[in-house]
Amino acid sequence: MAEDGEAPRAAATKSGFSAKDWAALSLSLLAFIVSAGSTYFSIIRIVDDVRVSIEGAAFMHIDNDTGGIIVRLQEEVLAFSNLGNRPAAILSVALSLYQPDQEHTATCDGISSYSVRLNIQPFVVKPGDIILQQTKLDDTILLKSEKNARAQEFVVEACLTFNIVTPDNESGSVTRLLYSETVMAGGNMTIYHTKSPHPEILLKSWGTVFDRK
Repeated sequence: MAEDGEAPRAAATKSGFSAKDWAALSLSLLAFIVSAGSTYFSIIRIVDDVRVSIEGAAFMHIDNDTGGIIVRLQEEVLAFSNLGNRPAAILSVALSLYQPDQEHTATCDGISSYSVRLNIQPFVVKPGDIILQQTKLDDTILLKSEKNARAQEFVVEACLTFNIVTPDNESGSVTRLLYSETVMAGGNMTIYHTKSPHPEILLKSWGTVFDRK
């Protein structure tokens, strides 16, 4: 006759694994999956995702004598956020004005003025960081032309151009619309509130370390 402890041991030997063995195997498998996933998302997978939110006020009107558009930015706040897993450098931010071929195309394309570089020094946005940059621009004449001097009003687009560098040593310029409005000739300067309804995407790409040279 077998003793009391021999039956469970015999059953465990017959099935190959005891309940304790299955529990240990399950925990080991779970740990491996978590480790593999962590390695993929933190080391193998590469994500570049930089965005900016803009809020502030701008003033514009036409100089009747020269036909130039006088622009002023007052306490413009730009909030840069990095949702990726690599840092990105913002080298410069410039303001440009465009007169679209068709009314309110909002494409930042057409006749461009000379760009004005804003007083923002180069900075780095690390993964998970939010960096606030405050800038202002005193009265500056852009889009100077005889056609503007004769016009009473016309559509103009104010755009910001961002120069960005990634750890791959790849640099590029991204232009985003600040606002598009009808500018009136003479009189007091017209105020435009520049609050973006959602963050503008400046850079978004993903891949793996094996895709990079």
